[in-house]
Amino acid sequence: SKEQLINSTVTHLLSELDPHSYYITADEIAAMNEPLEGNFDGIGVQFNIQHDTIMVVDPLVGGPSQKLGIKAGDRIVKVNDSLVAGIGINNSQVLKMLKGPKGTKVKVEVFRKNVDTIVFNITRGKIAIYSVSTS
Repeated sequence: SKEQLINSTVTHLLSELDPHSYYITADEIAAMNEPLEGNFDGIGVQFNIQHDTIMVVDPLVGGPSQKLGIKAGDRIVKVNDSLVAGIGINNSQVLKMLKGPKGTKVKVEVFRKNVDTIVFNITRGKIAIYSVSTS
């Protein structure tokens, strides 16, 4: 697309001109500003990509995922019947799949150690971001 061409051209030019500069797209800026804005719509998990698999680091307190029983250590293998493990997925692709307007649904299949796979039908919600978590 035109936007992809512009982004790759600007990124390449910057790398040639100054190896210490980095081009940030509008989507990346929006994602970086979310913690400052205090909330977003999604399923409510912190995740990491480990060994080409999405691993839940922590379900966010009070979020849709925690309420349904998704746990730290769960590995997301499918989103809406699409395989997401072992395909070279990156953070921005994961965010596009899991985030969405409050009230919309997403089907997530997770692999849990000693349990095999579990399917969760998650209704996305408003996720509050707190800078300090309390007990």
